[in-house]
Amino acid sequence: MVYVSSRYGNPNIFLYDFKTKQTKRISYLGKYNTNPCISGDGKFVVYSTLTEKGHRIVLCDLTNMEEHILTHGPGNDEHPVWGPDDFFIAFCSNRTGKYKIYLTTKAATPPRVVDTGKEETTAVAWSKEF
Repeated sequence: MVYVSSRYGNPNIFLYDFKTKQTKRISYLGKYNTNPCISGDGKFVVYSTLTEKGHRIVLCDLTNMEEHILTHGPGNDEHPVWGPDDFFIAFCSNRTGKYKIYLTTKAATPPRVVDTGKEETTAVAWSKEF
């Protein structure tokens, strides 16, 4: 399980292991870390971090605890979720002025916008059925 806690001041991402009943902090990039989402295979966590250039999406590899910023704006990139195959990562961004849904991958492929119409689009959820 991953969750957000401000136990050290600013919000950070923590991993709770039900087997060992231990908690481990996993976010060290940025000053304000929120919106964690663990991959279906339990090997990766994506989350949003606040940098000097805005919110960015971060990937944490739980096997070695390495963190990598996946997105680089412009604008804010927030609320990441894993696709059902653990390949694509959807997130919301206002890089074009309005919030839209974008897709990237663990390899930080250039984000592609999802055509959802002219209005702002946020709060992504994904199912294997669609």
